[in-house]
Amino acid sequence: MAVWDWKTQLPQTYPENVLDGKVAGDDAVLMEVRHDRDVHCPNAFQPFSELDELAQELLELTRLATAFTGPLHKRAIARLAYSRANSKRR
Repeated sequence: MAVWDWKTQLPQTYPENVLDGKVAGDDAVLMEVRHDRDVHCPNAFQPFSELDELAQELLELTRLATAFTGPLHKRAIARLAYSRANSKRR
């Protein structure tokens, strides 16, 4: 199995513990959610209960049925009638 496959599959298998994303400099990373929350994003982290309705629904989609980005994106759009084109950036 290639490392790139792990980068995708580990966060899907352990969504409460493993995060994939990018850090400053546009480097791809795979890290513990706790490390991201405590070190990289201490000002941005919010408990689930404090998220807005859309964010909670999207998080539930990823917790209930992890999938690769494409199928997850399609489920989110179908269920929530949401896309980047009609979203408002904060």
